[in-house]
Amino acid sequence: MKYKIFALALLLGSVTGHAVAAPSPADPTVWFADEYAPLWANMPGNNIDRLLTFYADVIVTHESSGEVTRTDKTTWLKVPMAGWLTEGWLNATLLDLKSERISATTASFKASWLDRYTSDPEEVSCGWYVADWQSDRWVFTTYADIDCAAHQLKQAE
Repeated sequence: MKYKIFALALLLGSVTGHAVAAPSPADPTVWFADEYAPLWANMPGNNIDRLLTFYADVIVTHESSGEVTRTDKTTWLKVPMAGWLTEGWLNATLLDLKSERISATTASFKASWLDRYTSDPEEVSCGWYVADWQSDRWVFTTYADIDCAAHQLKQAE
């Protein structure tokens, strides 16, 4: 009987110790604004490998048509960015950010961005993101383009 009680105490102690040792999720709003957004503002074409670390292996995109696609992160980001850069896109500055902590490990964001181009006028775009806490870090798992005005996001500097 003593052996069973001792084994149970060891098991409970190791489970409790493991749960305490697991890192708690960082503030997702700070993560988005201070770590993710600056990579878009300063030569994003040179930051592509770092940007990719902010995304899950597969990104679920909700199209305005209602279609839902699942795309690997490299195809979802690296391929289009090469086209944007070729077309004269320079960078994007975060204009507005609204976030909501859905649970301890899920956060939702609505963001507006000011896109700059070599010759075209500046343009504002808005997106909705979901990030999950996975492997001790936040990663984006879901994205949709959204209407800035409908979501009351800032549209000018």
